[in-house]
Amino acid sequence: MDAKELQWSPQLTNGHLDNGFQYVFYNSHNSKDPFNLRLIVNVGSIDDEHRGMAHIVEHMVFRANRAHKIDMHHMFNQIGWRTGTQINALTRQTETQYMVRTRPNDALNASESVQLLSDLAFGAKLIDREWQLERGVILEEMRRDAGVAKRVNTAKKLVVRNGSRYVDRPTIGTKQDIKDVKIEDIRTFYNRYYVPGNMTLVASGYFNDAELIEAIENSFGSENAAQVPNRDYVKLPLKDGLVIGKVQDPKGTTSAVVYGFRSKMEPRITESGAYQWLQNYFIKKLVKPAVRASKTEYGDQVSSVHISFSEPTPERQIVAITAKTMNHSLGLEVVLKEIERLKQHGVQEADLIALKAEAKSSVLRNRKVIPQRDIAKWEDKLTSAIIQESIEEDYAIKSARTLKWIDELTVAELNQQLSQMLSAPDQFMFYQIPGDQEQTLPTNEQVNRLASLISHQELEAIEVVPAKPQSSNEAATTRPAISLAKPKLSNPKIQIKNKQLSTNIIHWELANGDKVTWLDRKNSDGQIYIKALSNAGYYSEMHPLWLLQAAQQVWQQSDYGPISNQELLQWQSANHAKWSWAQKGSELDLSAIITASNLEPLMRSYWVMQTGWQLNDEQFIKAREAIQRSVQNKSEDMRARDALWGTPAGTSPTLKAVHELTLANFSSVIRTLSQQPVSMFIVGESSEQQIETMLLPYLAAVKRQRNFVTQQPVLPSGYHSLQQAMHDEQKSTVTIKSESDMQWSPEASFLVSTLNPIAQKALKNKLRHELGGVYSIRFEMTLNKDNKVRMLTEFTTAPEKADMLVKAHNDVISTLATQLSGENYHRIQQDIKFAEALRLKNANTWLRRLALSYQKYHGPDYLKSMKTLEQQVTKQKLADILEQIIPVSKQAILIGTPLSPEGT
Repeated sequence: MDAKELQWSPQLTNGHLDNGFQYVFYNSHNSKDPFNLRLIVNVGSIDDEHRGMAHIVEHMVFRANRAHKIDMHHMFNQIGWRTGTQINALTRQTETQYMVRTRPNDALNASESVQLLSDLAFGAKLIDREWQLERGVILEEMRRDAGVAKRVNTAKKLVVRNGSRYVDRPTIGTKQDIKDVKIEDIRTFYNRYYVPGNMTLVASGYFNDAELIEAIENSFGSENAAQVPNRDYVKLPLKDGLVIGKVQDPKGTTSAVVYGFRSKMEPRITESGAYQWLQNYFIKKLVKPAVRASKTEYGDQVSSVHISFSEPTPERQIVAITAKTMNHSLGLEVVLKEIERLKQHGVQEADLIALKAEAKSSVLRNRKVIPQRDIAKWEDKLTSAIIQESIEEDYAIKSARTLKWIDELTVAELNQQLSQMLSAPDQFMFYQIPGDQEQTLPTNEQVNRLASLISHQELEAIEVVPAKPQSSNEAATTRPAISLAKPKLSNPKIQIKNKQLSTNIIHWELANGDKVTWLDRKNSDGQIYIKALSNAGYYSEMHPLWLLQAAQQVWQQSDYGPISNQELLQWQSANHAKWSWAQKGSELDLSAIITASNLEPLMRSYWVMQTGWQLNDEQFIKAREAIQRSVQNKSEDMRARDALWGTPAGTSPTLKAVHELTLANFSSVIRTLSQQPVSMFIVGESSEQQIETMLLPYLAAVKRQRNFVTQQPVLPSGYHSLQQAMHDEQKSTVTIKSESDMQWSPEASFLVSTLNPIAQKALKNKLRHELGGVYSIRFEMTLNKDNKVRMLTEFTTAPEKADMLVKAHNDVISTLATQLSGENYHRIQQDIKFAEALRLKNANTWLRRLALSYQKYHGPDYLKSMKTLEQQVTKQKLADILEQIIPVSKQAILIGTPLSPEGT
């Protein structure tokens, strides 16, 4: 295999400017597509001298800019772009990326968006006052991400990537370095690494090629060429020898031994590199099952054994075997044995032949799939190629070559490659030890002696027995056919039948209280979508929450006369008539997706679930034991939180309540849930006769009773706040729940939801960009069917800032109406129209909205009004809503504080 370089696909346009700037783009030639841009700057935390510097620069370029009178955040607000959606950025260890993802007919065209990225890359003012503010934001980002998982991963990296810059340069940096960095340091770093020859622009979507290239030349091309920094440290340095380490965190619980090898790979841009990648693909697929199966050799002391393969940097690979066990000496023996077993036996011919067939099929499938890639996938593929120092080939050429190579692959060459991987001289080993244990690490000499001893043993090959799927014929011979007899049912008593010819809707109301509403509409997949709703939820004053949840679960898992639950599930599967269950606070939702021919079997199984469930003494005792295991003695802090949120009593059982629970009263609760009247909604092509003969009789045959009332919990009256010590880290978490009264309707609920991005933006501008107190903030406002608007806000901050930010949050919410004047309602309406067009292609959207319409209007009113939802979003209507719900009528605030002061 030679080192001939691979070539970019002719579907792509790639080039470079005189100053070294590079670009590659894919044009979809579809005028309905928007476009995506991604600027890749070859600078990451691996380049940091002050740890966190690359990430600091990524933050600071969104502040003041020479090309704009206002900072970039305010500019994005003006044009209707949201950070994290239309504009975003991320810093990794080896590169920084800036992304633009547009909507159809967006505020900036492709040329203007290219100029925007150029402004970020070269025009940041980097003002000291703004750095003092942004420093706080970055410290909050660090505070948010702190935790045991991050600490453990950092400790692993110290061993796995030993001898490199990757081990001591976390992307976000360190607290002390961030505090020490001066604005002059930021400017120096920015000027050194943000140079044209250190950047590549990726684009995908619909645009004019010539105009895009002209925009690139006029923006990025206007910058002078500058020296590109030498980054020879990016590739993981290799060295001979074994490095032994320990991974332990005070809060860690995992116990394992890991042994790994680091080695060189051929460049991905060459044919030899592509062939080596294919070899490795086959090796990974073939050896993973054998390594997993080796766990059976070691009994219960080893919970799992597995092998992993990774390419941490270009031209480098890592292979590692992990044994999870509390006995580290045994774990070391296990990993060394499995390394030796792979060397002795490798991959097998029969397995290779089978995998070749699978791989060929995958290649042939991709020939059909790849032409269907959307612009987002093209953007990701091109970005990945740039970062991996590779290219994106013409798949016709690549697939033909790959099929040829697959045919030529041999067991001998794969085993030789595997042996080389597992004999690489650069090795590492670490013990992962739970925080409450002590363990002495072995020496290099001890490890080498054990490895040498094992290498002289003849180890048996592990036989991997794949699970053989049963064919339908085999299934029929191994278990008896399950019979679910079709019952003899009376004709349904229909009290009301109403046809809405203009909307293709028929509505029935039965004598037992059940209702059926059918929208005759062709779905794109030809299926029928069904939803059966009752008020059998788990919030009710009649029974505690834990009892209602347990009753629903036992009902769902119960047997049905002579048919076991498992047999019913098998019958449903065989007849494509399966129901999905979802119990919510105020309703029980059973849903199904079927073809028209399966409607009768679906309803037959529904009738059995509603009327045939049984619970005997033995099943009840098992259920009560399961409930007893969930008993918890609530601490004083937990009870205080329940009181703050207005959580109903009975969310968890007490031992007394469990002991008093009898089969009779538990069955009574299940019966109550199962007998609640149902409103069934149907969307799909069927016939009036089919529904009246195959669906209505089953519903009408169920005995119903209206004796159950659900009630959504509400916050206690007034305004309440609670502080509790709960975090190991030096951080405070803030949760704010608020409520106001407002009459529910589907349209009003939709309008309330359009206030979410407006409120989110206002809160982010205040708490992050102006006060520097948070990195991210979650806000959600919903109008619920109990005529309550509920708001939820969550963020993490420094303990000393929590009270200030709570006040700032409430100030923003109380003056939210003042934000409405600055909104671009034409843009909002366009976005809603575009999103609605996508949503209405989904049958589930029609099903949900059919249900909402009849729950509110007892008719199809919402299906009519939803066609003009975007037109309802005006400044006046949003102002009217805010006038109803602001100021909030109730509020509860929980502030979680550190368990101990900093430094103690």
